Amino acid sequence: MPKRIERIRKENERLKKKSPYNFCDRWCEQCPDSIQNKCRVYQVEFEQKVTNISLGRDPDDHEIIPEIFEAHFGNALQGLEDFAVEHDTDTDAFDAQESVEEEGETGRRVDKHPVTGLCDKYMGFAHKFIQYAYREYPAAKKETETIARYHMLLAVKMKRALTGILAADDKDEFGLHDGVAQLDVCAKAVTGSLEALRGLRQACPDLNKSCAGLIALLHRVSESIGELEENIG
Repeated sequence: MPKRIERIRKENERLKKKSPYNFCDRWCEQCPDSIQNKCRVYQVEFEQKVTNISLGRDPDDHEIIPEIFEAHFGNALQGLEDFAVEHDTDTDAFDAQESVEEEGETGRRVDKHPVTGLCDKYMGFAHKFIQYAYREYPAAKKETETIARYHMLLAVKMKRALTGILAADDKDEFGLHDGVAQLDVCAKAVTGSLEALRGLRQACPDLNKSCAGLIALLHRVSESIGELEENIG
């Protein structure tokens, strides 16, 4: 493993203990209590459900979220403003136009990257496959749910990973840290999806051809992840 990415992963492990929601695959049900208790995102969503139920509303009604976020994160912005005053930082000096141009260029590079197309292609094929599998093979619901859980997440997280990796430079590794973290989530999504597809193919021989095609796409994504890791250095 390249030394740079090894160092970044060690630092990310330290940060993960404080803010696990920046490093997760958004599958809260599978997280142990020790992580859930530290995860602000899980706490907000759990509080949303409990509050809505107590008010006789749909547990997934999102209207209550702004109030919950204010309670959890209300002091964060004030803390940043206090920091700026303490360190005599001119927040108005930030060049928004330059930032937009940089983000636009990075975004174009992300959209043109081969692995972006691979993930989008997998997501499209997997979406149709999932609908068919749910309808025709209800006995394989567990495997299908895993594929469904990860097929969109993989595409979204890969774009975020590429954004951090492609925009990184030697002076500022902040984006690179996030890029590596999201790349690790992508690798987890690929591994989980491959296991589910192999299990589904074994349980439902009629799906062999479709599963094989999705597996081949995931292997190509996995290879691209390895190439990205090597290029980080």
